[in-house]
Amino acid sequence: MPADSELAQHEDYVESIKWKFATTYAEKSPHWYTVSDWNPDKRDQFEQLVSYIRKYGYNRPYFGHPFICLDIGDNYYWAMGDPTAETDLINRAVISGAPAYK
Repeated sequence: MPADSELAQHEDYVESIKWKFATTYAEKSPHWYTVSDWNPDKRDQFEQLVSYIRKYGYNRPYFGHPFICLDIGDNYYWAMGDPTAETDLINRAVISGAPAYK
């Protein structure tokens, strides 16, 4: 079980970085994404969040593929399947009313 202080650090991080709305999937799967290069001074925090998602997350189907997701606040977050050090993108979507696309 994650420590509350660790979760709080990740909550602060996700609120402090730039997110962009993913227009490609705006109708089918509204979500936002961030790229590690947009916040190069926070690369360590980015990798820590990816590791945290993968350690404490749950499987959620997304267009027929399971992704490890983690709920933080009103959003759920997922990273793509690359090794942590190679991952450069994290997605987020609103939990409330967000369908698990199958």
